[in-house]
Amino acid sequence: MDFNNSNIQMEDEDEDELNQESSWKVISAFFRQKGLVRQQLDSFNEFLEHSIQEIADSTEEIKVFVEPKHTPGLSYVDAVESYSLKLEKTFLTPPTITQDDGTRKSLLPNVARLRDLTYVARLLVGVELTNPNGEIIKTEPPPELGAIPIMVKSSYCSLSKCPTEIDLVQAGECPYDQGGYFIIRGGERVLIAQERQANNRVFVFKKKQPSKYSHVAEIRSSEGPLKPVSTLSVKLMTKRTRQNFEGPPMSATIPYIREEIPVVVVFRALGFIADRTIIDHIVYDTHDREMMDALRPSLQESFVIQDRETALDFIGRRGHRVGAVYDKRLRYAKDILQKRMLPHISVEEFQETPKAYFLGYMIHRLLLCSLGRNQEDDRDHYGNKRLDLAGPLLASLFNQLFKRLIRDIRKRLTTQANANGVDSENLRNIFNSQIISDGLRYSLATGNWGASRSQDQKVGVSQPLNRLNYIATLSHLRRVNTPIGREGKLAKPRQLHNTHWGIVCVTRDTKILLGDGLNTLQAGKLEMNFCDSSIATINSSTLKESKSGIAAFQTINPTILCKKLYKITTISGRQICATEDHPFLTISGWKRAENLYPNDLVRVRPTLVDLEDIYGCENFATPLQIIPSLKDIPFESYKELRSFHEISKLGLIPLMSDNSKMELISRILGFFFTSGMLDIQNALCSFHLRERRDIQVLSNDIQSLGFNDAGSPNKTIKITNGFKYQIGGLFYAFLTLLTQKSNTRNFPNWIHKCTRVIQREFLGSFFGGGDASSFLVKLYNKNAKICTILPMYIRTTKSNIKELGSIRQFLTEIQSMLERFGVSSFPTRICKRVDEENEIGFSITQTEENIHKFITRIGYRYSTHKDYEGRYVNEFLMIKKHYPYYLETFLKECEAQEGTIYVRIAKIEEIEDEIVVDFTTKNEDHSFVANGFVTHNCPCESPEGQSCGLVKNLALMTTISVGSSTESILEVLDEWTVETLEEIQSNAILGSTKVFVNGNWYCIHRDPKKLVDALRQLRRSGDISREASIVYDVAQKELRIQTDPGRCSRPLYIVKDQKLEIKKSHVARLERESNNTWETLIESGLIEYVDIEEEETAMIAMMVDDLKRAQQSQEKAYTRTYTHCEIHPSMILGVSASIIPFPDHNQSPRNTYQSAMGKQAIGIHALNYELRMDTLAHVLFYPQKPLVTTHPMEYLHFKELPTGQNSIVAISCYSGYNQEDSVIMNQSAIDRGLFRSTFYRTYTDIEEEIGYGGKEQFEIPQRSDTKGIKPGTYGKLDIDGIVPPGTRVVGGDIIIDHSRSNQKDSSVSVRHGEIGVVDKVVITHNEANKKFVKVRVRSTRVPEIGDKFSSLHGQKGTIGFTMRQEDMPFTAEGITPDIIVNPHAIPSRMTIGQLIECLLGKVSAIDGVEGSATPFTIEQTVDKISDNLHKFGYQLRGNDVMYNGRTGRKMAAQIFMGPTYYQRLKHMVIDKIHSRARGPLQELTRQPVEGRSREGGLRFGEMERDCMISHGASRFLKERLFDQSDYYSVYVCENCGLMVPMKNQTKTIICNNCGNQKTEIARVEIPYAAKLLFQELMSMSISPRLFV
Repeated sequence: MDFNNSNIQMEDEDEDELNQESSWKVISAFFRQKGLVRQQLDSFNEFLEHSIQEIADSTEEIKVFVEPKHTPGLSYVDAVESYSLKLEKTFLTPPTITQDDGTRKSLLPNVARLRDLTYVARLLVGVELTNPNGEIIKTEPPPELGAIPIMVKSSYCSLSKCPTEIDLVQAGECPYDQGGYFIIRGGERVLIAQERQANNRVFVFKKKQPSKYSHVAEIRSSEGPLKPVSTLSVKLMTKRTRQNFEGPPMSATIPYIREEIPVVVVFRALGFIADRTIIDHIVYDTHDREMMDALRPSLQESFVIQDRETALDFIGRRGHRVGAVYDKRLRYAKDILQKRMLPHISVEEFQETPKAYFLGYMIHRLLLCSLGRNQEDDRDHYGNKRLDLAGPLLASLFNQLFKRLIRDIRKRLTTQANANGVDSENLRNIFNSQIISDGLRYSLATGNWGASRSQDQKVGVSQPLNRLNYIATLSHLRRVNTPIGREGKLAKPRQLHNTHWGIVCVTRDTKILLGDGLNTLQAGKLEMNFCDSSIATINSSTLKESKSGIAAFQTINPTILCKKLYKITTISGRQICATEDHPFLTISGWKRAENLYPNDLVRVRPTLVDLEDIYGCENFATPLQIIPSLKDIPFESYKELRSFHEISKLGLIPLMSDNSKMELISRILGFFFTSGMLDIQNALCSFHLRERRDIQVLSNDIQSLGFNDAGSPNKTIKITNGFKYQIGGLFYAFLTLLTQKSNTRNFPNWIHKCTRVIQREFLGSFFGGGDASSFLVKLYNKNAKICTILPMYIRTTKSNIKELGSIRQFLTEIQSMLERFGVSSFPTRICKRVDEENEIGFSITQTEENIHKFITRIGYRYSTHKDYEGRYVNEFLMIKKHYPYYLETFLKECEAQEGTIYVRIAKIEEIEDEIVVDFTTKNEDHSFVANGFVTHNCPCESPEGQSCGLVKNLALMTTISVGSSTESILEVLDEWTVETLEEIQSNAILGSTKVFVNGNWYCIHRDPKKLVDALRQLRRSGDISREASIVYDVAQKELRIQTDPGRCSRPLYIVKDQKLEIKKSHVARLERESNNTWETLIESGLIEYVDIEEEETAMIAMMVDDLKRAQQSQEKAYTRTYTHCEIHPSMILGVSASIIPFPDHNQSPRNTYQSAMGKQAIGIHALNYELRMDTLAHVLFYPQKPLVTTHPMEYLHFKELPTGQNSIVAISCYSGYNQEDSVIMNQSAIDRGLFRSTFYRTYTDIEEEIGYGGKEQFEIPQRSDTKGIKPGTYGKLDIDGIVPPGTRVVGGDIIIDHSRSNQKDSSVSVRHGEIGVVDKVVITHNEANKKFVKVRVRSTRVPEIGDKFSSLHGQKGTIGFTMRQEDMPFTAEGITPDIIVNPHAIPSRMTIGQLIECLLGKVSAIDGVEGSATPFTIEQTVDKISDNLHKFGYQLRGNDVMYNGRTGRKMAAQIFMGPTYYQRLKHMVIDKIHSRARGPLQELTRQPVEGRSREGGLRFGEMERDCMISHGASRFLKERLFDQSDYYSVYVCENCGLMVPMKNQTKTIICNNCGNQKTEIARVEIPYAAKLLFQELMSMSISPRLFV
């Protein structure tokens, strides 16, 4: 129904004017129709309905030729036969599942969750095959292209047939579930929107000096969303290139051209020869002498080229085809200019004119910026950004997989055609549906986005959906990720931009460098996982390096703490930013940053560069099979087969190139080739290492693969020039599979197809081995050169001279891998030694840049001395590059120890404040490595190599464009008699407005104001797309029309003559008539979507009252030219921030903290939680909707799915147990159910197939013939091996058990420390038709001391004490508080919103109505709330006279008390408490293991020991460190002092050294670690003696 066509008779027009309160009814209509995840659903529907068919239609007809059979007298040409295959329309089937009998049944999302299925629909395609006889062959049913994962609640979802809440409940769904996610193998996955730079837009930037260029204009041009991007840039030199030039010239970087091309040469290659013609395309005003002078050097530079053929030849010579003939060079240059340069304009022939005008426009923009007339473009302007949602992400991935499928179809069709021919029977067999199915499933399941062979894979695009509470789920579905590059100091992208208004709600997410020098991790992720993370620490005394966990982590704003921030730069160019109190390790010990001065010596630890900084994000290529499956491996004996079975349990058979352990495997394999040997006769593998610590590193890596000492026995033998490390057992069997039982150096070709990280580990260990020499360092003070660099030789005897060819090939492959890292080397050569042996090898090119690349990009593994030497050389080269005059000083002062080096500080400067992170290590060193500096706490983002990003959440009413066609817009422009570029004269541009359509300069127009008004009117009437953006830039004389996908926009009221187009009558009909919806308001031209760029050309009123003031008085109004009005200013907030009462009265960081903690609160995450089997889930017993609400809570369903309770909160110091963010809680209220919750944990197990036909089976094991029985309780199992519902279980109890064919126990037990009741058991089959079981255990969580709580204002605290109600303070009315908060929490944090909430909650509780706390409204003020409270007989400001519950006396001060909404967070003491009396021990040292999950002990460290010593508690210290740790007793000979063994059979004790009998033998109690140390010393021929 059209509102504008309805006859609304109003007696008084002013009464029909809309007020601000009526806007909430309009907003309600928006959320009723759009919901909160509509941007995801619309994008995915666009992918299904249009993108898939467009990709299929873009595929050319597949033609294959049959190879001619031998026929006498028949020529080859006559014998050629061909098949032609054409793909027709694609269509999707509804999501179904195949039953046991082969039939298909409709699949619901909840069934997919319970049965660990993937929620997919089959994609079918019509096929038309023409055989050599001209017959058309079709097949029914159509073949399947693959399975497409279906987004829940999308148009193809099964729930689209469930329009009502009752239907959704019957389908097992929560009626408030908005959808927008996928179900992959039972897990819910969400696609995070990816932010990127907009295509087809010209950006002009200033280059930071010193640089070769002063300004750059660039454009990322793309023909369409699924087409590749071509980058064209025009660069202005900083200095003149020749003395006779009058200024710096300009050059262009063209795709697929190796060198820069002068811009005038490009014009002449396009067919514009004359200088005057070129000038007319660039300088629109020929009287502009300044711009003409700036262009003159470019004309002078290209003076020698005066025709098109020469210009094309000039470009063709610089293409990738080196050595091509003249004609091919011309054709190559023409193709590049036609198809690769500015493809968004056209890729057709004879389009040189519009491309020349666009190139001239780019140069014009560049010159305007260089002359200071225009500012450079803003990269962080959100109008210059686009968001890729599920649709574009899946379309790009599907396009890559579809191309791979087409190649496979062509190959299969050729094979089938040459074999028996193709008919309707075998036509379906040429379609391998697994290519698309597996590719989509893999990317959604892992988050690694992109086909596995592509070089531009993204990480973390798909994430598990957060289901802790409903708000966390919605926030996750509206999240935006900003992939930030690592070059330069990226402070600007992290800051809040003014174009974010109404679009995003911002939180910070910083990435820091870990101490191992290989990996980086975002600070937010490190904070979330710091309990499981480890970093490298360095002891300040010994400089030994070790690993440590992180004990605490926090984010700090230096401004709040009044701390300065410094940037420190060393003479080697290393930089780091730190707060003034940040300690650094110097030559005189630890020094704070504020006490450092230039020329101070600081300790640095050089690290490898992050390969992502150089090559970008790179992931695994197509998973390649390195070791085949068990059934395909030949074996020589039953023992060998048994070894292979054990290796398969470790996940190493079959071995694929995307295995998570490939880095370790390639590292060990590379070392084997230079320092390893297989002893096939004794089934041993030997490694030659130089130092013992190298042996330990190698041993740790082998154990990390899963080969422990029991399965792979090892020993170390001292030899002349080092040690021989021998290992056998399972590791030897695994190595024989990798090397095919050969000591011959056969290069593993699969290395080439792995990522650079895997290749780096292979090369690093290869050069760390014995055959590869290290640097022979000779640093001279005068020449400062490095000599004899990295020779790599392999020695062979005369008898092995035939092997030289294979070794040469091996080394050639190594050199090709080095080239991939930018490291060059001399050719391989053979030389003969004096001892008549041959050497074959190569050496690294001896240039400083090449050496630096090798050290920083590859380095050494398993060779400590080479690694340390390389670090020293690298620091030397960095100093020579940045501060060469310090070289001699460095050579004199350099002190390298344990791989760390003292380096002088070059400069220290104070910088602007940035957010810093602070974390503390668990060990006593409290140090780590940040950007190479050995530091303590507070590392900050620095300009060198660190990535920092923003995690943003969309504002509530933000929508994302899905893209639309430009045909209707182009038709309108043609009707308005615009002048196209082929028709105009160059002098007409100056007085006209340029019209751009999706970045393409389409035409010019001489009356832009009328054209803009007409276009906007057509948009409001629906004649052109309603999501189109119309931007009239008056200053630049440009009209930009955008219809591309990914633009952020938001709805606004339309204002005409300072009055809203929408009236009260429209809103009344909106409520009264069901056919009037949000879309009706859009279609009637009352509201329109405005994107960020168009928003800057509009005048937007903040409130409706602003318009009324503009109507009444011009003096009181801000302006009288309003074009739009905000629907409500609170719509600028995101999901998490919208539930905060009065956020405009809080300090900003507190709102940020609540936005994070609101996602950790316990409530009800879904109404169907009883039907779900989530891995972890918390459900609050008595959730309440808040007394004080905000309007957005209605649309977020916060009242139906709340996350807290209304508690009576008093702000008081009462007994002192609520200090430092702790609270006192009413124990009686807890007993009545306050904040009581249920915790669900689901355990899963599956019947796997074992070996050759073996299969697991759920059953109770027989102890007599089952190996590895666990110490838990088996008595609670039912007859089928599964615990029945209702059984009470504790930690260690067996709840699922199944036996294998080899009778090994594979039971599943309850986690240690947990207790509960079996709530539900589900037994079913998964998509592989394997039987599996899910057991859900329920436990009740009662609030106790240590549990964490929070208000809605970021005031978090833990329970410090629980007090009975009779001991709590009370009022004259008998009201006692549930929570007592310390008053010191309020002043410093300035959470005034919490005080107003408490005041308003008091009024609401008395009056019985909800209080409105929506931000940016004037209805609720403190004075109004106080007056209402005073009317009910209470103190004006909410204070109460209270009485001490213990003494009964009146308390001296009045207490501020009232209802406040509090949340219980997921952090509970029962999940974190850790203690034990006894438990498992380490096999080696017999000391308690570490870690709560492993029932480990608590570390009693050096500082705890010192504390006990200071107290004089020596007996307690002995009991902690000895009696309760590794107590052990040995017999010691009193004569010689050596330990004496006891013979087990005779129980006699005789000293083997001196023959001493039992009479002079003493029993000594020592730690087992000491006994182990003594034995290790004895193995090294050192005899420690104990004299007793």
